[in-house]
Order: sequence, then C-alpha cells, then structure tokens
Amino acid sequence: MLGDIFLNFTTQLRAYTNFLNNYPVTLQTLERCKEQNPQFRSFLARHEKQPNTKMMSFAELLFLPGRQIKSYIELLEAFLRYTSADHVDRKKLTQAIAKFKDLDTLFRQYKERLERERFLQDLQKRIVNCPVLAEKSRHFIREEDVILLSTPSIGRQVKPEFRVYQQVGDLGLFLFNDALLLATLTFKFVPFSRLVQRNYKFQACMTLKKLRVENLADSKYVKNAFTIVSPKRLWLCQAHSWDQKFQWLSVLESSIAAALERV
Repeated sequence: MLGDIFLNFTTQLRAYTNFLNNYPVTLQTLERCKEQNPQFRSFLARHEKQPNTKMMSFAELLFLPGRQIKSYIELLEAFLRYTSADHVDRKKLTQAIAKFKDLDTLFRQYKERLERERFLQDLQKRIVNCPVLAEKSRHFIREEDVILLSTPSIGRQVKPEFRVYQQVGDLGLFLFNDALLLATLTFKFVPFSRLVQRNYKFQACMTLKKLRVENLADSKYVKNAFTIVSPKRLWLCQAHSWDQKFQWLSVLESSIAAALERV
C-alpha cells in the first residue's frame, strides 16, 4: 500500500531535522571554503546559476530538500482525494500527510527565525553603539522617526495649552515585542543629490513592561506630540503628522499591553 510506504519513510525524517539544524553551519563552511580555496571558488563560478542547476547557487540548491517536503504533501493529498473513505490505505495516507506537514511547519518556522535573526543583525549594524538585539523570541514590529522636544524651565509653571516647546533633535524609535529602542537621529546630505543619509546612534533600550506612553493634547504651540515615560526618564516627542502619531501610539500601546499580559 502507498500509505504504508510513505509512513515507513517518515521514520527516516530525522535526517531532514539534522540537516535543518546544521544548515547555518553548512553555509558558514561554504563561505569559508570559497574564501580559502581558489579551486573551489573557481568550480562554483563555472557551475553555479547554470541551466542544469535551474539558475540557482550552491547555497540555494542545499535548501531544496526542504522544498521537496511540499511536493510529498501535494502528491499524497492528490492520492487521498481519489481514495475512498472506506479504503484500507486512507488512514495511513492521512497519517503520512500529517507527518510531512509537521516537518514542513518545522522548516517554515526555522526559515522565519533565520530571517528574523538576520534582520536584527542588519538593524544592529545600522545603529552606532547598538547592543546585541538578537534575543530568544524577540521580533521587530515597527520603526518611526520623530522629533525630540523639550520645554523651557518655566514651562511647568504655566498651563499645558500655553507651554512653548522647542525642537532639540530627532529620534529613531525601534519597537520590538518586548522592548523599545531609542536612537539619536542625524541627517547627512549627499552632495549634488537629493539623497539624505540617516544616521542612528544608540541612546536607550527599555523593556515594554516598565514603559508608559501618554498623549499630549494639541495646542496653539504644539501638535501631534506624545510622551514616552520610563522609570528614569521622559522623552517628549512629536510625530510628523496626525496619522503617524495615531498609528504609532496604537501599535505601541498594544505592544505594551501584550507584554504586560505575558508577565
């Protein structure tokens, strides 16, 4: 029976799991060999991304076993559609499909984790003096650039609607599911071009569980402002538009509430 064959084959799926666990090491070894072995580098240059390799690199070919899992699932589901409900093979076909789907889910989750870690590593490189961002279960949610405001020393002695605020800089806000990172933002203009280079320098990283965000009502002197309050410091920020402020506060407040629920 076909179900028997595939169900027996699923006992060998540990090889796929081992391959998956060793995949990052495999890629690192591949890169090291390319750097240290000119003959190997030349071999790859001749044979990679050719019609007989379906225009894929060696690294891409190494991940084909994971894609093959989907082919097995589609094949078995096609057989299942034409297998009557009372057929003796139907139960084992269903069990085999479930086994392959579990493995496919494992591959997908692993791929998502690698992409998430790579994104955090790239983000860490963008921010000067940034601490290590890659932590277990951490994922990136949203990034916003805002204006940093301060109030004159006399500002606290007058009603909020009459306070005059001053722009003292710019901030980059990087929101994760467990923390908020603040970075000083500066701009560098490229000569003879409209391009503007954004430079971020780490300022603080705070857990969402100890963070509070407060809306600041619009007045004659300030619009689209809000405050970010930590146990040790307060940041007075101004969004560039009402829409930006509304979307940012909605996401930030939801993330804080979710973080508190996990306590």
